[in-house]
Amino acid sequence: AKKGRLIVIGMISGYKDGTAWSKQKVEGTPITAKLLAKSASVRGFFLMDYAKQWKPHMQRLTTLVGEGKLKPMTDPTEFVGLEQVADAVDHMYAGKNTGKVIVRLSGAPSKL
Repeated sequence: AKKGRLIVIGMISGYKDGTAWSKQKVEGTPITAKLLAKSASVRGFFLMDYAKQWKPHMQRLTTLVGEGKLKPMTDPTEFVGLEQVADAVDHMYAGKNTGKVIVRLSGAPSKL
C-alpha cells in the first residue's frame, strides 16, 4: 500500500540460520526495494516493553474476533501429536506457513 506500514514483531525466519539477532548487515532482501518504491516504513518493537497493555488489547481483539470483524489466520497444514512438533517447526522455518501453525495434541479438531 502507498505509504503503508509493516509491523515487525518476531524474527522466526532468522532463528534457524542465526540472523535473527545478528549484527551483520543483510543486503539484497526483496522487501527493501518494495518498501522504497512505496515510501513505506518498517517499525519494530519489543513485545515485553508493552506488557502492561496486553490485557486491554487482548480483550479488544477477543471482542473483534467474536464479532467476526477480525478473522485469525491459521495454516491449513495438519500436525497432530507431539511427534509432529518438530515437523511443524520445520514448516515455519521453511517459510511454508500462512498464519499460525497449530499442533493438535489429540485427534479432536481444533476450535480455531
